[in-house]
Amino acid sequence: MRLRFHRVAFGLWIIACLIGVQMAAESTANQDKASDTSKEPFEFNDDGESGSQMSGNASVPRPEPRASAAAAPASSPKAEPAPIPHPEPEPEPKPEPEPAASTATHVPEPEPAIKFDNIQSEDYGDVVELKNQPDDLDTEVIEQLVDRFLNTGSLADKNAPKAANPAAQALIGSSSYWNTDGLKEPGSIKDEATIRSWIQGYQTEAQKVLKEVAAAGWKYFSHASPGAKQSLNEAEQVLSRFVRATSVQAKQFDMESIADADLKRQLAYVSFEGMSALSTADYAAFNQAQNTLNREASEVSVCDFEVPPPCALKKIDLESIFRSENSGKRLSHLWITYLTKLAREKPVYQKLINLTNKGAKANGFTDGGAMWRSAFDLSTKNKPPVFDLQEQIETIYQKIEPLYKQLHSYMRRQIAGIYNNPAGLSKNGPIPAHLFGSLDGGDWSAHYEQTKPYDDQSTLAEDMLFSFHTQNYTTKQMFVKAYRYFKSIGFPSLPKTFWISSHFSRVWSRDMICNPPAALDMRDGSDYRVKLCAQLGMPDFELAHSLMAQVYYQYLYRGQPLLYREPASSSISDAIAKVFFHLSTNPHYLYSQKLVPASHLDIKDSLVINKLYKEALESFTKLPFDIVADKWRYEQFEGKVTPAKVNDRWWELRRILISDMLQKRELSHVV
Repeated sequence: MRLRFHRVAFGLWIIACLIGVQMAAESTANQDKASDTSKEPFEFNDDGESGSQMSGNASVPRPEPRASAAAAPASSPKAEPAPIPHPEPEPEPKPEPEPAASTATHVPEPEPAIKFDNIQSEDYGDVVELKNQPDDLDTEVIEQLVDRFLNTGSLADKNAPKAANPAAQALIGSSSYWNTDGLKEPGSIKDEATIRSWIQGYQTEAQKVLKEVAAAGWKYFSHASPGAKQSLNEAEQVLSRFVRATSVQAKQFDMESIADADLKRQLAYVSFEGMSALSTADYAAFNQAQNTLNREASEVSVCDFEVPPPCALKKIDLESIFRSENSGKRLSHLWITYLTKLAREKPVYQKLINLTNKGAKANGFTDGGAMWRSAFDLSTKNKPPVFDLQEQIETIYQKIEPLYKQLHSYMRRQIAGIYNNPAGLSKNGPIPAHLFGSLDGGDWSAHYEQTKPYDDQSTLAEDMLFSFHTQNYTTKQMFVKAYRYFKSIGFPSLPKTFWISSHFSRVWSRDMICNPPAALDMRDGSDYRVKLCAQLGMPDFELAHSLMAQVYYQYLYRGQPLLYREPASSSISDAIAKVFFHLSTNPHYLYSQKLVPASHLDIKDSLVINKLYKEALESFTKLPFDIVADKWRYEQFEGKVTPAKVNDRWWELRRILISDMLQKRELSHVV
């Protein structure tokens, strides 16, 4: 400390030598006064200036001091300055103890409400994921191709089987279940033991066929190629032949003579042929009509607004445009043009309706609508519906109608601002279909950000994605989390083949059919898989839980007879999958998995309302649209609407159910 003060004193002595004793003394005095922190901000100094003025003018140079009359001439040496007294160093202040309130304390994280301590780790078939490494090449196959080309001038193998799927083709005629010749009269076999033996043999043969279809389907989905597609087509054709043959054989048995209700039910399932009941020519025409409509819907090209041909916009492009475009004129043009071009396939659609009716009558139903509803109302050709499905749908609609009207009115007001009062939008009328942000007008979620009730924005998805990246997650690990969730609530372990054989992400070195994601039963009793080109993030984390629910639905029914392994209704399996889809983003669950911070445990009402609103725009608003579509098709199956009036009837139903409408005058020429 003394050394420090000696250095300061020496510096001051140098200054005094340069500018004179008087200036040095004045500077030293002012410096001491300026450094005195005990004075008040406006306390006056000895020279009459306030402390605030001094500090405010610190950057202004002082005037040169006037020369004293008693000063020596410039050529005379200056007198030695008086020594500056060395002040005694002040003792260093002792640090004051910080108040107890300001002492940093560690606040422990809350205990997770959901714990997974009882879940043991398993072998998930983990391997190093080399995402950027190409597939291993079979050099032996390449050498064979080169040799064949050099020797024969062609890559074709003359000895190769002509069938793309020889394993499936080999099943044809492999047992008596393929035979349709020499059968007995319908209903002539009444012996229950004979019927039971036939059902048992049927399940063995059916599993062989279904296994080939599943294998061909997996090959095509995971490694798409023309050859794989042909292999799948052949497997499905083999399945169709098997279904047709066994359905005809099942008609030999007298259903009414069977006392065992379970056996009777299984025989009823086998007797149902579906569209395979059509003749070979009609069945081919039915498939061709479906393929034509699906192809046209995705491949038809339209021109953009005020853009001349050639037209390049397809359905996938239009869906993206409808979600982001704010020009009502452009959307109206694209919507009308797209539907106008699709309407050219009206004769094909009418043919599909007629063939569906023909197949339904071959199965004992009055029309195609009755056959479609049989999957839900539990009707068969020998048993009437357990309940009236259409009546229940009407009842459901009456319950949701008030909420739908409120949502519709709210969206109508918001759309007026989004599209700047577009043409066709009125204060109390329906909303033009092209303004909902989707091509069919059923999904309104594109307008969520601009119409959400509260500005509060959930960071759940962002925090999850951050955790995935910082914890070096893979897409497979999202499925592991979902799997452990199911294990925690009592579900059994899945076979190890699930982890080895499933596709949890896209393999970029080959073509894959990514959509739709699927849970697949490979039909051997132990092989279950999922196919998802997943990406890290909240959407596919939810989807992983949904697919895992479907896998367990299939796996837990593996001990049932083959005919009972399918869902009793597609709506049941979908509902179960949706339950786990929504549960997967429960904040307490995510916190227990270290995917979100504890701040998400404080759930705000505004965030909950926003979330429910978004789900309503994604799903709830589709219900009236789906009801209209089903009712419209049922009326065509029943012959209540002539082909010339189908378009008018469609828009009439849309108006009745307060759905979107409504370019009727502009589209009157379409059909």
